[in-house]
Order: sequence, then C-alpha cells, then structure tokens
Amino acid sequence: MKKLLGILVLVLLTGCTTIPVKTEVYSNVDPQNKNIVFLNSTDWDHEFRVSLQEHGFKVFKFASREKITKRSKDFTEEKTFNKAEARYALDQRFRKKDSCPRYNSNLLEAKIEVVDLRTNEVVMYFQREGWTTKRGESSCWTIGQQYDKYLFEILAKEINDNWK
Repeated sequence: MKKLLGILVLVLLTGCTTIPVKTEVYSNVDPQNKNIVFLNSTDWDHEFRVSLQEHGFKVFKFASREKITKRSKDFTEEKTFNKAEARYALDQRFRKKDSCPRYNSNLLEAKIEVVDLRTNEVVMYFQREGWTTKRGESSCWTIGQQYDKYLFEILAKEINDNWK
C-alpha cells in the first residue's frame, strides 16, 4: 500500500512536466513599428491583446480593411490585393495541458510565430507555458511547481524584449 501511495504521489508531482522554454530570433524587426495583427483567432485573443498593448504594441483587429487595385500604364494588367493594416502578424497556437476549476484557469502551452507580412517570413518563434489567470490565482494542483505565471504577460514581455 505504501508503494502504491508513493507511486501515486510521484506521478502527481511529475505528471505536470514543463515544456522547454524556447525563443528563436531569425531576423531583426523594425523596432519602431509595433503594429501587429493576429493571423488566427483563439479563445484568448482579448487577454493576449491587452498584455501586448501594455508593452507598447498596437494590435489591430483585422489584417486589412481596404482593397487596392494597381493597373499597368497601358491598362492591360490589373492586380488587386488587400492593404495590410500592420507589418507584422502573430500566428498563435495554444494547447490546454491542465485546468484548475477552482479558479477557472487553464494551463496552456503556447507556440507563437511572428511573421513579417511584407516578406512572408517567420522572424521569431516563442514557446512558453503558463496559466490563463493572473499570478497567484492558479495554485490548484501545482505544489512546489512554478505554474503560477500569467501566460499572456510572459509572452508579451518576451516578444517585447526581442523586438529589436
């Protein structure tokens, strides 16, 4: 019985393994241009948008609002495209790893790519995990572990720190 209890405790304490923290910067961005859009929508757009705005980013709701038409000088060719609202975009992926019903919080694994919309290149990549509620509110099943971090603040700070 003691062995079974010991194994159960060990599984509970190690069952919430952390993902590796990863930051990759592939090329520089324009540090003065902090206008961004989200390429995809998630359940946490608002929380992420607020955290980014607190770090000086301007987050547009839509990637474009206008159509642009360019014609050749002899009017034989015509191209139509959407005018981009921002130069950079975030491709965001979140995976739920755990939850805390007591505080209505989720432990998420986040993978974020920063894309230069002019060149269509991924310029940065971030991989983090954290909770969907503010620090101190999510100490549900995480005895002795560092899971009481607000994910969107972590991501916004990391993106801002590498925006050079």
